Amino acid sequence: MVRSMATPAVRRSPAPRPPAAPRVGGPLDPRTETPRADELVEDADITGARWSGADLDGVDLMSVRGRSVMAAQSVWQRSQCADVDLESADLAASSWQDAGWRRVRLSECRATGIELSGCMLEDVDITGCVLEMARFRFATLRRVRFTGCRLTRADFSSAQLEEVALDDCLLEGAAFHQVRIQGRKVARNRRSGPGLVIRGGSIEGLAGPDQLRGAAIDPLHLEVLGGLLATAVGISLDLPEE
Repeated sequence: MVRSMATPAVRRSPAPRPPAAPRVGGPLDPRTETPRADELVEDADITGARWSGADLDGVDLMSVRGRSVMAAQSVWQRSQCADVDLESADLAASSWQDAGWRRVRLSECRATGIELSGCMLEDVDITGCVLEMARFRFATLRRVRFTGCRLTRADFSSAQLEEVALDDCLLEGAAFHQVRIQGRKVARNRRSGPGLVIRGGSIEGLAGPDQLRGAAIDPLHLEVLGGLLATAVGISLDLPEE
């Protein structure tokens, strides 16, 4: 009598956890006037605020919701944002160097050229946003999810990526030079999950593909990824004429 051997279950590595949602309660006080330097804006609805070009260094946002906020070219260095939910906001060319975002959600926002270098982004959910030429250099992204975003020529160089998901995003020309990717480990005897997951979207012209150790990339990108990796290590895919 031959005993049948049970097929061992395949242990998949753990996926990145979804970001925690903003904790924005109510009621919120309407607030549209421009904050003063180092002011705390708390428990506020900033819908319709016009803060474009404002110097908002050190202004902190806590438990804030807003729609159609105009804050293009505003400067928020050293600012801390916690439990913030913005929809259809204009953050184009705004500067957030060395700022911190925690439990932040952006939906359908315009953020072309946003400067987030050196920032700490934790539990951030970004959906349907335009982030072309956004800069995340030397930033730390922990449990950050981008869904349906345009990240053409975005720069993640030297960033720390921990449980980051890029779902159906356009990443043409995005740079990942010298990134550090770290996934989560749920048990001592299981390997860590991917610290970066790229599903769907487009990766044409992505820079630094050879730096993505620790990432998981959708198999639909296999052909493009192969070409990118060959170029990165100096392999030509064009044979010489005989």
